[in-house]
Amino acid sequence: MLLKEKVKNPRRFSFTLRITLGAMTSALTLLCLYLSAILPVGRIPLYFASSVIIYALTCEGAYIIALISYITSAALAIVLLPDKLPAFLYALLLGHYGIFRTVLEVWLPQKSLKMLIKVLYCDIWLVLGIYLAQSFGKYAILAPDWLPSWLFVLLTQLAIVLFDVFYGTGIALYNARIRYLILPRR
Repeated sequence: MLLKEKVKNPRRFSFTLRITLGAMTSALTLLCLYLSAILPVGRIPLYFASSVIIYALTCEGAYIIALISYITSAALAIVLLPDKLPAFLYALLLGHYGIFRTVLEVWLPQKSLKMLIKVLYCDIWLVLGIYLAQSFGKYAILAPDWLPSWLFVLLTQLAIVLFDVFYGTGIALYNARIRYLILPRR
């Protein structure tokens, strides 16, 4: 319920501050994606961090700026990163999930229906991403031979639900600790 109150009643910021926050989130997202492309360890937490950063804008109701920040981050990542896999992961699933999740949390009251819609949303974008990565990229994203297809799909669904749970934890951490360090109090 705290999330609904914060997003429905965001603090009113000037257009300049919203643009500044958008640029800051784009820069931090690009930094996380760049580090995930060059570092040999810690990729999954960096992917996750790049996804959660966009919440700083959606929390304040700056959905258009969040969308612009997402598009900017995705485009710059595709152009600048030496390894394109983090850029494609961000562009096809991780980047816009935070915007979608926040809107869904605000406007849909049923908890079970919310989770079902989130999983379906992620499934659609995941299938599209796998198809594009195999068609146009050099990435072969397949289940291992020893893993049955039904188990691979089940594990993927579990991973999506866990991602959403961790995303909620990241949102709570942002609201409790980080938000007031970044944004001025009124």
